[in-house]
Amino acid sequence: MRISELLSKTAQTWPEVPYMYYEDDVISYRETDELVGELAEKLSAYGDYKGRFILLSSSNCPQFVIAYHAVLRLGGKVLPVNPRLAKEELEYIIKDACVPFSICLEGKGGAIAGEEIAKISFGKYSVVLKKTPAELTAQKPFFPEDLSKVAVCIYTSGTTGHPKGALLTDEQLLANARMCHKGLDARSEGEVMVTVLPLFHAYAGTACLLMTLSCHSTMLIIENFQPLKVLEEMKKRNATIFLGVPAMYAVLANVEAPP
Repeated sequence: MRISELLSKTAQTWPEVPYMYYEDDVISYRETDELVGELAEKLSAYGDYKGRFILLSSSNCPQFVIAYHAVLRLGGKVLPVNPRLAKEELEYIIKDACVPFSICLEGKGGAIAGEEIAKISFGKYSVVLKKTPAELTAQKPFFPEDLSKVAVCIYTSGTTGHPKGALLTDEQLLANARMCHKGLDARSEGEVMVTVLPLFHAYAGTACLLMTLSCHSTMLIIENFQPLKVLEEMKKRNATIFLGVPAMYAVLANVEAPP
């Protein structure tokens, strides 16, 4: 099953279950599916995304999740990046993957090469679509012969050289999500998973975004790791699973509750 198919199926079977909590917003699977369809339809007016890598630059927010699914629904491949990357880093990735379009948040895509061609609204949210300059897509890069099963491409850190694009299929990503589900002994329905890890990383992209989808539970999306706010949001939404890294657990363990 494709990730795009799984979202539609989940929305049909568990329409009113929340997929996302974000600040005061509660977004059900049905609403997510509708927003994804709306964004996909509007994106399609600006070009063909099928089989192409589409750069997605965003912090943790509903726009990231909706754009992620919209690209997949259009037959594209999601290329999530850290919105704090420098201009030269972004240009290297865009050229290496022959990215025709980039999706970012309004006012936060200044480092991404390209002309802003549209601000696209869907429900109460919006994203900006940028078209890559011709000089960055003039030379066709080397790709494996068959990319038909690839859904996501995540670039490595490039600590010892240029970053490399790791190609991930629907099958691999969903198998990993199922392993996370089983490893955490997560319930099918009812879990509220704290999603403060950046969604553009492989960890949160699989263990939060896709595991939540596979067990039709809820993501509690938090944009930044501010310990007191994280704890307040967890209490407010009755969070059940916190997915983090050791440094986060160490900080939370030493937070003193305000008087």
